[in-house]
Amino acid sequence: MKIEYWTALEEVFAEVLAEKSLPFSAFGSEDGSGAERKAHAYGRKASPLRHHWLLLVPHATCDAFTIELGWSSLPEPPSPGAQQAPVAPRHAARLDNYLCRLGRLLDDTPRSDSWWWVENRFSKPERQVSAFLTQAQPRLSHVLARNRVREPALEALSQVEQFGLPFLERHK
Repeated sequence: MKIEYWTALEEVFAEVLAEKSLPFSAFGSEDGSGAERKAHAYGRKASPLRHHWLLLVPHATCDAFTIELGWSSLPEPPSPGAQQAPVAPRHAARLDNYLCRLGRLLDDTPRSDSWWWVENRFSKPERQVSAFLTQAQPRLSHVLARNRVREPALEALSQVEQFGLPFLERHK
């Protein structure tokens, strides 16, 4: 994901969480540089022994992101993609730590996935051409980047409200 999109997405995501009064606070960003950007975590204390997490995760090569959610017994977020839940969400209640992609709540199969795209999806050869052309382009303005990420962020958080929060509420 382009750095301009990632920076704008982190800002917009936090703003929309606040606008919707969703009870999650930014934990911090595990920012890398270039293509190594990592997740930004948002957490809340659900009970004395459990913390709920939303992880905003950028795609490594495309202008897209996904959301992972779950819980941990520690006051710090699990690493994104670390568990990728071989355990189906419906069987996760017994686990102290759990993390899955939001898409698993929509389709309870291990391969289910959900990505929100800021720009068009490309096939691998098209991504390579797109990456080459992107390098030749000037940086995106912050305003343009924010405008492009807002709609996907709203869509993703709508799915969090509809499916993610009820799932987390059942696992306090």
